[in-house]
Amino acid sequence: MLEINDLSGHFLISLENQRGSFFSKPLIWIINQCNTGSFGLVVNKLLAKKMRSNLRIKTDIWKTGLKIRNFGPVSGDRFLLVHESDLKGKNSLRIGVKSFLSEYSPSLFADSSTHRRVLGGIGCSGWGPGQLESKIANDIWLVAPFDIHIVFDMPEKRELVAVANSIGIDLNLLPRILGQD
Repeated sequence: MLEINDLSGHFLISLENQRGSFFSKPLIWIINQCNTGSFGLVVNKLLAKKMRSNLRIKTDIWKTGLKIRNFGPVSGDRFLLVHESDLKGKNSLRIGVKSFLSEYSPSLFADSSTHRRVLGGIGCSGWGPGQLESKIANDIWLVAPFDIHIVFDMPEKRELVAVANSIGIDLNLLPRILGQD
């Protein structure tokens, strides 16, 4: 197994370009990587509108204008929030210098100022021990430094290209069939 230092707080770009695959062109923010596996959030895939009606989320979240993302294929019944401010007493987990992760609660949106810099999403992405390292070793993923501004300030359609460009990669020059594992 390939030894890779902690990828927590990095971006992953999938090189899998197969249509119909969830992991075709996602930008994943690795939240935690340890010896028991890895946990991340896909930040550039909006939740399909037809799926929104199936969610059991009260209307308070829709009134904020928050775009809901599909954070990943695991735990699709969980609605997670990434936010820049520590919402005291809300069981927030620090995931970066200015970033926190919380499970959705209507009380998080009681104050209209709390949703200015928030990402909401359903599910997450996860890998077992050594699985992510193996995919990186097989050239399925590119690793890039994390940039909070890309996550919060850039339209999701431009995030993937911006991260790839930050490491000198032009995604348009890559072969169309990559990442079959």
